[in-house]
Amino acid sequence: MGTDGSPDDLTIAALMAAFRDMQGQYGRFLSLQQDALGIDATEGRCLFFLASQGDNGATSKATGAFLGVTSGAMTALADRAAKAGYLERTVHPSDRRSIILKVTPAGAEVVETIALSFRQALSGIFQIASMPAITTVFRAVESALTAPPAPVEEN
Repeated sequence: MGTDGSPDDLTIAALMAAFRDMQGQYGRFLSLQQDALGIDATEGRCLFFLASQGDNGATSKATGAFLGVTSGAMTALADRAAKAGYLERTVHPSDRRSIILKVTPAGAEVVETIALSFRQALSGIFQIASMPAITTVFRAVESALTAPPAPVEEN
C-alpha cells in the first residue's frame, strides 16, 4: 500500500497478473465446455447474453453490438444457432425490419450445462458467506471496465 492507503504499483501489478491468469483459465474452461457441446466461443457468449435478457430476448442488432460482431457475422451466427435449435428468430412487434432473438429450451440447456460446471468449480473455493463480497468486487471490476478508459498520462 502507498502511504496514503492507496494500492502501490506492485500491488496493482500483482492484481492485474492474477486477473489476467484468471481470465486465461476462464477462457480455457469455457472453450473446453463449449467444444464438448459443439459450439464456438461467440455462439456461447451469444446464448449467455440472450439467456440473460429473459423472455423478451434481444434484437439481432443489440446482440451483435454486445458480441462486437458485424451485422453479417451476426446473421451467420444466428443462422447456425437457429439451425442447431439453440435460438429462435421472430419479427419485432413494432419494427418489421428488426429481428428478435430468443434462446430456445435447447439453448437454455446449453447455458445451464456450462453454468452448472462453473458453479461446481467455484463452490469448491469460496465460502458461501464470502460470495456476496466477491460478487460486489466482480461487479465493481465490470463497472470499471465498462466505463470509457481515461487517457493515459505520460510522465
